[in-house]
Amino acid sequence: MVIDEYLSKRELYTLISQHDLYIHGSLSDGFGLPVIESMAVGVPPVVLDAPPWNEVVNDSVGFLVKVGRENIIMRKPYKFKIRIFREDNALDTLEYALNEVMNNRMGWFTKVRKYIRQRYDAHSLYKEFAKLLE
Repeated sequence: MVIDEYLSKRELYTLISQHDLYIHGSLSDGFGLPVIESMAVGVPPVVLDAPPWNEVVNDSVGFLVKVGRENIIMRKPYKFKIRIFREDNALDTLEYALNEVMNNRMGWFTKVRKYIRQRYDAHSLYKEFAKLLE
């Protein structure tokens, strides 16, 4: 599914929560906020096993696809690193992810929401940020 229109946060979260998996197909990304948004509503993500995604997702709360190759693209003055997934691993990972989630949807839902709420709780993050400023 590709969303090419504005959705309110409520509409977005409702839409995401109606799915069993969130497949993040971005080749290059900043922090990966859509991945966290999917996890906030209990939908486990399928992401590349590369930063920034594997800094948010581990194999207990999502599914990691191996990187097959990396390309560097220059757009002056910037340099972008594009990561391409391994096709064989991507298909195996998707099949495994679907089976896992379909066999235990509520277990995954609960585990993913708990993990993301503990890790990205606003009060905890503010305290950590304040420590950095001291």
